[in-house]
Order: sequence, then structure tokens, then C-alpha cells
Amino acid sequence: MSKKLRKRSQPLTIPEQRHLVDKAIPDRVSLIERCISGTPPTFGRLTTAAVHARALAGFLGIGADHTKLWADKGYHDHGDEESYEVKVSDIKKDALFTKDELGKLSPEDQEAIRVGFNTTNCEFVHLTFWSDPAHQQPDGAPRNDYIYDLADRVSRFAQTVIYLLRQRLKDL
Repeated sequence: MSKKLRKRSQPLTIPEQRHLVDKAIPDRVSLIERCISGTPPTFGRLTTAAVHARALAGFLGIGADHTKLWADKGYHDHGDEESYEVKVSDIKKDALFTKDELGKLSPEDQEAIRVGFNTTNCEFVHLTFWSDPAHQQPDGAPRNDYIYDLADRVSRFAQTVIYLLRQRLKDL
């Protein structure tokens, strides 16, 4: 298992920072918003929205699983103890979410993030299976209306992350 680094392999230049703030991040947000507003929901659009929302949460320094949130200040090690991952602190000092700030989020926002991370991992990123007869057909496939429950979870997660992202990037 790779360890988390404390820093990027090299600092971002001002033009690189501007590109992220002015182009790359708004394009991802726009893509997420288009994907969660599409009706009827599709697995492909929900996958896109969930994975991009999870990436933006990581950019903000937010980690989560189905039971808790945590401040994630580390970078993913891509070998030789180098990382190319970008966090908001590479653009705006002290902008990563802290444990205290995460604890002050509303219970609804905390739940949306926890459920969103778990949903992204279990439903989209990893091939997983568990028996859930209330939401499954006899062959294990999801019931036809399950996509709407999935869309609700992904939408709440994405909207929460976008809201927090806009707070952190304000005035940049």
C-alpha cells in the first residue's frame, strides 16, 4: 500500500494555477451538473458525476467512508515519493478542509459526503456485489427503480462537494 506524501513533486506555476481555477475545475463542475440534471438518470452519467465529485472532494482535502469524514492533507504517491495530484492548498494556502471544519458541517452535508464516497466506491469504481433483495431482481440485477435512489445519492453528494468547492475558491 502506498503512503501518502505531504507535498506535490513540484509547486504549480501561476499560469498552471489560473488554468485549474479558471478552466479545468469549472469544466468539471459543469460536467457534473449536466450529468446529475439529465433525465431520466443513466448509469453512465451518474458514474461520471460521482467520480468527478469524489476527485473534487479529494482536491479539497476531504476523505470519507460510510462511517466517518476526515481531513486528507496527503498526496497519492505515484512512485519515487512523487505526486502529481493537486490539492486546493497548492493554489490557496490553508484552504484544505480541517477536521474541525468537517465536524462543523451540517449533519445532512456530512451524510451526503459519507454516502457519496461509499456509493462512488461500491456502485461505480469497484465491481462489488452484495445481496439486497429489496432492491434486486431474482438474478441479482438492480430493480428498475433503483437508478432513482442512486441518482438521489449521487446528486446530494455532488451538490454538496460543488457548494464546498465554490466556498473555497471564492475570490480567486
